[in-house]
Amino acid sequence: NLGTGYCDAQCPHDIKYIHGETNSEGWTSGESGGRYGACCVEMDIWEANSFATAYTPHSCDTTKPDTDRYYRCDGEVDCGDGENRYNGVCD
Repeated sequence: NLGTGYCDAQCPHDIKYIHGETNSEGWTSGESGGRYGACCVEMDIWEANSFATAYTPHSCDTTKPDTDRYYRCDGEVDCGDGENRYNGVCD
């Protein structure tokens, strides 16, 4: 099994292996990631400053395939990149 299985609700593209497959398509020297992102639900336990603390859940659309572990998003809209932040699979 390749990769660490890391994912979060921001669907990072810099994961080198997703579901045991390389994420090398579209990855060029100096770029920060490949074509695909690794998306999953995330719970921020300790978001705080000197005045307040917050526990923040970040959800994902669990009707997508492969969400038993995490979801491999494809493209800017599906991954919620840039201007598509609120159109992606995760919040």
